[in-house]
This record gives sequence, C-alpha cells and structure tokens, in this order.
Amino acid sequence: MIKAKYKPTILHTGDWHFSEKNYEEVAKCVRFIVDAARDRKPDAIIVAGDLTDSMYLRLDTKSAKQIAESIKDMADIAPVFICLGTLTHDGKSPEILRNISGEHPVIVSSVPEQYIVCDLDGRSLVEKVELLSSPESGKPYVGYLAVEPSFCITLIPALSKVFLMDMEHFKDGKIEYTDIAAAHVLTDIFRGFGAVARNFPDVPHVMTSHHTIGGALVSPTQKLKTGHEIELSKDQVMSANPTVACFGHIHHAQQIDDLPIFYCGSVTRLNHGETDSNKGFYIHSFEEGSLTGSEFVETPAKKLLDISVDLTTEDVDGDEFDLLFRLKLAPQGKDVSGAHVKIKIKARVGVVLPSLTEIKKQYTGAGAASVDIAVSRIPVMTVVCDTSEAETLPEKIRLHAEATDVNHPPDVISEILDKAAMLETQPHECVLKNAGEWMQQEVSQPQSPVFQGTGA
Repeated sequence: MIKAKYKPTILHTGDWHFSEKNYEEVAKCVRFIVDAARDRKPDAIIVAGDLTDSMYLRLDTKSAKQIAESIKDMADIAPVFICLGTLTHDGKSPEILRNISGEHPVIVSSVPEQYIVCDLDGRSLVEKVELLSSPESGKPYVGYLAVEPSFCITLIPALSKVFLMDMEHFKDGKIEYTDIAAAHVLTDIFRGFGAVARNFPDVPHVMTSHHTIGGALVSPTQKLKTGHEIELSKDQVMSANPTVACFGHIHHAQQIDDLPIFYCGSVTRLNHGETDSNKGFYIHSFEEGSLTGSEFVETPAKKLLDISVDLTTEDVDGDEFDLLFRLKLAPQGKDVSGAHVKIKIKARVGVVLPSLTEIKKQYTGAGAASVDIAVSRIPVMTVVCDTSEAETLPEKIRLHAEATDVNHPPDVISEILDKAAMLETQPHECVLKNAGEWMQQEVSQPQSPVFQGTGA
C-alpha cells in the first residue's frame, strides 16, 4: 500500500452568511480565503455550514453565483466537504453544490456520514465509509484502497429535534422526547463514528459539525434558538475520538478549552455585536496522525467601532456642556481609520446638543468609512412630594429637597431658605425691591438651578 502524505493540512471555514445586503463584504472575505487556499494548498477543505443567511436565497442572485464560484475554485484545489447549517440559513439549498465539477470532489452532507480521503498523485479519491464490514478484514468496507488514507472525515450537519424524532429511540415519534433522550442518540452517533475511525490507525480523524457546544463563547447579538436547537457537550464531541473537530454555527472564533475542538467563526463582522471578535479561518496541520498545529488566519473583515456617551450624569449646561460634549466625542485618540462607527448618545429631554452633522464630518475627516449616530432621550424625573403638613414655605422647600435627594452646598441651601422666609414675612413692596436686586445678581453671577418637581 502506498503511504499517505506525511504532513497533510486542512482548511477550516464556515458561517459565510451570504445575502444580497452584505454581498460585497462577504464576497471580499471569501475570495480572500480562496486565494489563501491556492497559496497554502491544503489537502482538504471543510465548510462547516451556513453558507447563506437565508434558505430562500435565489439562485440568480450575485450571492448564489459567488458561492458556486468559490466552491468551484476550492474544488480545483482540494476535495471540499460541506455540512449543512441551520434550517433557517442553509435549508437544503447547498445540496445543489454537489453538481459542481472540479478537479476534486464536492461532498455536501445533509445526514451524518463518514468518508475516507486518499491522495492519488495530486488527485483525490473520496470513498464513503459503509457500515457493512468486508468479509476479509472485518473492517468497514470502503472499496479497494491501494493507497493509505490521508484522512477519515466525519460530517454531522445541524440536526434538529424533528430529525431525531424519526429515529428508533423515539418509537416512531409518538413518545414525548426530552433533551436527555436526544443526548443519548447523539452520543451513540458520535461513538459509532469514533469506533469506525479507529479502524484507520495513524490516520487523522477530522470531524465537522454545525452545532452549539456548551461553554462556547457567543457574540452578544447572535441569537440561538433555545429549545429548538440541540446543544452538545464537550464529552459528547470527544466521544467520537476526533483528531480535530471543526465546528461552525458560533460566530466567535475560538478553541474550546485545551481540547482539539475549534469554531472557525463567521468570515466577517455581521453586526456591531461582533466588534471585538476576530474573523478568519483555520489551517490545521497533522503529522503521523496527530494534530501538530492550528493557525488562525484573519480575513480583511470590516472594522467596527462602538462609542457610547452618557451625558445624563453631567451637571453642566451652556458652553460647559458644549465643550464636554465635543471632548467626549472627539475622534482624536480613537482607532477611526477605515472603521464603521456607531455612536450612541444618552442625554436628558430638553438638552440642546451641538451639531451632529459636524460630529459626523469630524469622523469622516479622520478616515471613518461610515458614521451612524443614535440619540436616546432620558426624561427628567418629576417627584411628587406631600408638603401639606408643612406650615411654612421654608419647611415645604426642605421637604421637597429631601424627596428629590438634592445635594446643594450648605450656603446655597441657607440662601434659598432665607429668601423663602422673606417671601412669607416681608411686605409686598420690600419683596419686589429685593427681587430686582436678585435679578441683577443673576445676570452677573448665575445661581444654582432651582429644585425641580411638583409640590402637593
């Protein structure tokens, strides 16, 4: 038997999420991956589901044509293995990619299955592992192999609970299954494939799947359908005895603990919830059947920048407020160049903000690709205070200040209470005379803001 390649490699990508809305951005990143594959020349390419953002993507769209073109280009480099993603994203649409004719086969898996990959002088022989054993060896039958396999590849697409209802464990779907029952079925699937893979010693067992694994880090804005999707445990995955497990579905690229379980993540930042998430793909390397390295290669994903400014905590107004606003929003000191900037401003109702158009100009002038500003207005709280039992105006003011938690300096409080006492005790003519003097003082030196609220 001819020996397999000594140090094979696999390219691991997924979660492209093509749509007409994000076509240019996703196409840019996927083309980058194809170019990297031409340069790296991997021995197999894994696409771990969710090629499209909607199962209803039309075949005559730019996105569908780009997917087909990219898979064709990949198939001219190495055999391509695609496992279907979630029903709402991929549906069954990627199955049409089986018809692509390249230098190497394109495998699209809609059910759990396993393949052996052999290299025949630059061309790949891909044989499906049958569960029947050959009579001579008792090992799984994969046809006549004159060449030692380079890989054993297991594909487990996104399995819904509807799929599991068709299995024998659920007795024709009539019993009310639980997550525990689903876990037993999946554990049997993983263990079964692991047992078959052990029949090919010193051959890397590469598993790819599109599921959530408990403990994986999820981007804040990625919505997982709790109750509908099946969550795997790390122990379940490792029961398949994979040399490396190449997962899709979670958009945040990561390795799970120190285990050989990897999420490639989405190829670009799909929204501002993924601002701090690196985007790219993995190159997994092997030697003598063992994983020797996993290199993460970043794509030219768009850069996102989030800026939040809370102006409701600042007790300033006028020119001071304008200056504070501009200082907090100034692009200086921020990594603005080429970024899609999203600014969130929180301000009280009635507060006049400086020109937002001018702020946008500052950011675009500093190199921002786009600027989006959203303003949230926070109403000023009106406190109803029962002052009916207070006998004097100063006492009413004191009660109101306590209810609104006003914290003025003692000299200011004393001045307010003195003026309130004068209003109650001084003659009308004297009050008017003093009011004129107060107004002159207000012009020359602004006083502290009055208490806000409603007295009962």
